[in-house]
Amino acid sequence: MAVNTDLNSMTLEELRHTPYILLYLLALQHYRIEVGDEQAFPDTYAKRKQFLDVLWKMRREGESGSPDAENFIEARTALPRSLQRSEVPRRVSEILMDHKCDDTSKCAQPFWIICAALRRFVDAHGVLPLSGILPDMTSDSKRYSHLASIFREKALADAAEVYAHTRQIVQERGLNIVRKSS
Repeated sequence: MAVNTDLNSMTLEELRHTPYILLYLLALQHYRIEVGDEQAFPDTYAKRKQFLDVLWKMRREGESGSPDAENFIEARTALPRSLQRSEVPRRVSEILMDHKCDDTSKCAQPFWIICAALRRFVDAHGVLPLSGILPDMTSDSKRYSHLASIFREKALADAAEVYAHTRQIVQERGLNIVRKSS
């Protein structure tokens, strides 16, 4: 979605209804060029301040001469909680490292089987599966719906992968799980 977005060709109204997550992606491209590092990420206060400067330069003045637009203000407000490295919380890591999640475990408790599947997902990707929840934000319906569908598709793909790991673990542990119909 970010690849096909050119802010310079947008009308002011289109720019003002660009979801702030998309603004972040575009600003991140400029930020990385500015700092000369393709992998740079604004994960400290000083770096976020520099990132915000890059983001702020993307605004345009309206008829009133003011560059303020609600989506940019939302982006600034959400910045501290939005731009964080994705990490598995310590307590979750502790659970996933339990011996009941090991490949050699024969534990048949559903909770531990799901945890073992989740551990395999985290081992493969370094992050937890995406929840698929898109925060509310100023946007036009078309782009918000498109963004929501991207989030939903990724969340469904992640869930399907965890489910596949779960089925594989059940098979590896020689368990006979019978579905109960309601």
